[in-house]
Amino acid sequence: MPLFADLALVKTRSSDHEDQQFYVEFMRHDVNKASALELMASSHGIALHEMAAFGDSDNDAEMLGAVGTSVCMANGTELAKQRARKVSRHTNHEDGVALEVHALLEAMTARA
Repeated sequence: MPLFADLALVKTRSSDHEDQQFYVEFMRHDVNKASALELMASSHGIALHEMAAFGDSDNDAEMLGAVGTSVCMANGTELAKQRARKVSRHTNHEDGVALEVHALLEAMTARA
């Protein structure tokens, strides 16, 4: 049996399309950002559809598909964009997450 049989190798392209870098992640087959959110949500009595997530890369895809509100940055990978419920017009280099959080909070306040 291999020493690290329970680890998966994930090679993905950086979401920064200008530098065209790759990075490598090693993780257990049954672990990703969505599974971490599921654990956190269940331990705090929060439903996944009540959570928001922001991402820009393939390693965010499961998480973006698992929560009720998900936003991929404009410079995100195609997989992340497909899984997100919204694609921002801002990149992560343009404070896209902060701008999207602000817009989300304003929308929530307007509905209240």
